[in-house]
Amino acid sequence: MNKKAGERILIVYWVAIFMIISIGIVSSVIIFYSVPFDIRGVESGILVDKVINCFVEDGKISSDFESVSENNFLETCGLNFEDKTGKYEDGQFYADFEIAGKKVLGGNFNLEAYCGAERSKKNIPYCTEKKLFILDKSGNFVLLSVRGVVRKLEQN
Repeated sequence: MNKKAGERILIVYWVAIFMIISIGIVSSVIIFYSVPFDIRGVESGILVDKVINCFVEDGKISSDFESVSENNFLETCGLNFEDKTGKYEDGQFYADFEIAGKKVLGGNFNLEAYCGAERSKKNIPYCTEKKLFILDKSGNFVLLSVRGVVRKLEQN
């Protein structure tokens, strides 16, 4: 006779469990999507790796290194720093490398000043620097220093 009363009491527990699960799902989605993604560090790391791969083959200076200059640095490495949106007069990228006293730059030269800057502020360009020793043509070790900077403040 009292079966309906038992079902009404269980409904309260089912609603409570449903509410707890719903609140958990909604709060986890809000927490996950409220954090902004800043991928400039990854982009600058990829830029530096691409420059290294352009001039280093099996731990030695590649043959392309001898003919590179500031005029053809980006073309030699297959880099395109042009802004396709047309929003920015200055470029969003900068890369340079220095090896055996020869320094070659490419991109927005104003971004070079942010390398070595303290990362306490979020709204500054992101700089990645890598240094490694490689073999030159005569078999001696030389220091290769590569820096890459990504601005993209408005997108992040």
